[in-house]
This record gives sequence, C-alpha cells and structure tokens, in this order.
Amino acid sequence: MDVRESQQDYATLTWEVPEEHGKGKVSICWRKLPAPNSVEGNCSVVDVGLPEMRVDDLRPCAWYEFTISALNKAGERTESYSIRQFISRPVEEPLENVPEFKVYNGKSNYIEMYWESRNTSVESCFSHFTTCARKSDGAGEDMCEKTPSFETGVVLSGLEVCSNYSITSWVSTMDGLQSDNQTLHWTTGPGDVSDIRTVDRTPESVIIKWTAPSRGRECLAHYRLRFERKTSPEEGYREVNVSADESQYLIANLTDCAAVNILLSSVSFFQTQSNVSYLQVTTRESGRSHPTTPQCRDVSWSVAIVIREC
Repeated sequence: MDVRESQQDYATLTWEVPEEHGKGKVSICWRKLPAPNSVEGNCSVVDVGLPEMRVDDLRPCAWYEFTISALNKAGERTESYSIRQFISRPVEEPLENVPEFKVYNGKSNYIEMYWESRNTSVESCFSHFTTCARKSDGAGEDMCEKTPSFETGVVLSGLEVCSNYSITSWVSTMDGLQSDNQTLHWTTGPGDVSDIRTVDRTPESVIIKWTAPSRGRECLAHYRLRFERKTSPEEGYREVNVSADESQYLIANLTDCAAVNILLSSVSFFQTQSNVSYLQVTTRESGRSHPTTPQCRDVSWSVAIVIREC
C-alpha cells in the first residue's frame, strides 16, 4: 500500500495485492497518531480489485497510520501492512512557536530528551524533529535522529563517557522548511560499575563489593549507593555516597533473614549518573532462631537497569 496523494484533509491510497488474494475484499483502517495499540481507528471494507481509495475528513498537520488487511471468506484478517503519512498544508516562513526541548535523563552513554509542547505542530504544521549531538571538542561525527512530530522525545545513544556534548534540535516541514536551531549542553557520566556481589554476611550486616567502571574513571566523583532494608514497608530506601577510592561497603544494623535490595551507580563531578546495577541479598540466619523461624535463603542476583529507547 502507498499514499498516492495527500492534501489538507484527505489522502488517496493505492495498493497491490498478491495473486492468491486477487479476489475478495480487504479492510482499510486509519487512525491519527499517537494512539494506543488497542485503538483501531476507522475502517472500511472494499473490493480488493479497486485501484484506489480516498480517505476524507482527516485533520491537517497530523500523522496518520493506514493499514490494509487481507480478509478470508469468514471476514477475518489474515495479513496486514501499515504505513504512516503526515497530512500537510501550505506553510509560510518562518516556523514560529516551536516546542522547547529539554534533557529528561542522561547517563554514561546516552541522553534522553523531550519536547515541552506538541500542540504547536498544528500551528506551524511541522512534520519532524531533528536532534543532533556533537562533541564540544569537534572530535568524531555528529549523531542525529529525525523523529516524527507526534513523538514525545528522542534518545541519542552510543555517546562517549565523560564527554561534553552540544545538543542541537530543530523542526522541519514536509516541504523542507526549517526552524531556527535550539542548542543546549550536556556532559555524559562515567561508565557502569560491574560484578556487584556480597563478600560477607552476618545476621546483622552484609558487605558488598564491586568493580570500578572500566571506562570514564577520569570523571568519577563518587558512587551512589541506595539500599532498602525489608524490615517494614514504610522504611523505604536510604542513600549514601561512597568515595571513588572505595570498592566495598558495609551495610549494618540489619536483622537476621532480612532481604536487602541494593542499587549502585557511579556519579560524575557534574552529577551525571551511570546506569544502575542491582543486587538483592539476604542476611544470615541467627543462631538463636527457634523451630518456627524459616530458613534463610540467599536470592541475590545482579542486573543492569537501563532506560527504554523510543
């Protein structure tokens, strides 16, 4: 399926169907983006032999998803194919009132940004955001992402640790008009800690140990350690900063058979944090336990928690 033509409020769809579906009907559905996967939108069932179909009453300056589905004799969908199309209208320069973009989250090797307002796309009728990251010292190539205007933000990944970046963003129309650039600056953090583990456990304490980041130690200021002692639901997490020269920490004042959730990350001098390493460990059973005390089980593991890319 393809969009042969689109104007301010309609789109004309064309398609080619394999010979095995040369007779019968197809379902054509369309929905405005963004939309949850559960929202199907509007649909029409047409003869597969029709050369094209016009979809009217579309909203200008918006993205739509069009889906064609083959139907079997029972009217059930068997195969589907989707495309996205921006419904444009004439735009005059300059592009004004464009959204401001900000850093939502930044780690060792990626920066996640968002645009503060998306409704302005209707006023300016821009179809895409383009965002580029460039090292402040000019080394390497620019890393750019072009994002449809219905998206909430973008993730620039694969960045170098402990590096200063200039982040530039602009919007553009389907006709190639561009807004003025917006630029901000961000410094990535040190690398992730690894091999977080326990080296000693008692009924009242645990000692954890880890391996320092293999990359980015030059900007490592300290480690951020958060731990939750499962003695009561209200206690929550406690947080301490551990010197960059240290590679182990004693968590004391625990009770026997207590599950301790531990989150550890490295932090730069600019307070940029690495990805988080996670460990759960259980203190040992006290020798004074009575027959009704359950036997302690060590259920520790270690994983890296990484923010999802859009």
